[in-house]
Amino acid sequence: MNKKLKLYCSLFVTVLILFMVFNFIHVSFPFSYCTYDNEKLEFMDTPGEFYDVFDTIRHEGGSSGYASVKTYNFDVDVMPKHGGLYGKDMALFSISNNQINKIQMQSVRLTTPSRQASTFFVILSFALSLVSFIVAVYIIVLVFKIVKRIREGEIFASQVSRFLDIAGKLLVGLYLFQFIVSFVYSMYCINHIHLAQYYVVYKNDANIMLILTGLGLMIISQIILMGKDLKEEQDLTI
Repeated sequence: MNKKLKLYCSLFVTVLILFMVFNFIHVSFPFSYCTYDNEKLEFMDTPGEFYDVFDTIRHEGGSSGYASVKTYNFDVDVMPKHGGLYGKDMALFSISNNQINKIQMQSVRLTTPSRQASTFFVILSFALSLVSFIVAVYIIVLVFKIVKRIREGEIFASQVSRFLDIAGKLLVGLYLFQFIVSFVYSMYCINHIHLAQYYVVYKNDANIMLILTGLGLMIISQIILMGKDLKEEQDLTI
């Protein structure tokens, strides 16, 4: 077993173990415990600025036009300030048809008018989408190249191994990029968004399957390379 294969296998096992541990204990990390005296949750009539509709605008002279009222949605991970880990004095309950259930929200979707939305969210979402698109297109190109080599009977070819290794490293890189974006996004939300009765917390939202699949492809690339070397040794023996 070559050094790269040993390294890739060790990384794969380490990531798998960490994923199982963190998935089992559901870790979320609060970085801020700020609470305000006047904060509250309440039902209220929805203001017009929170509707995604076209409003008729009347101009002088009787002419009319249309203006779109846009909103921006984003998700944040949360932890209740009271109840659960912080005591049993306050909690949110659902009472319906003689059934009572305690509600513990872990993630919420927030909506804000576009004019109030920070350009930070737009830039971060665009960067993540752009990088994901570029990686996806490049991997598709590599897949076509691999399929072409295999159809030509070159299963144990160094180029096939190299293509798989590149694809794997791209997926690992995409996971790391998602991890960084998730951390930066959470830190920004924690410092700029205040929710009544809830803390905004950090939780890794990067897709774990990216790094597992990437490391798997990198392992397969080294196995193919070993198969190529064995095949060449057999050909020389014959």
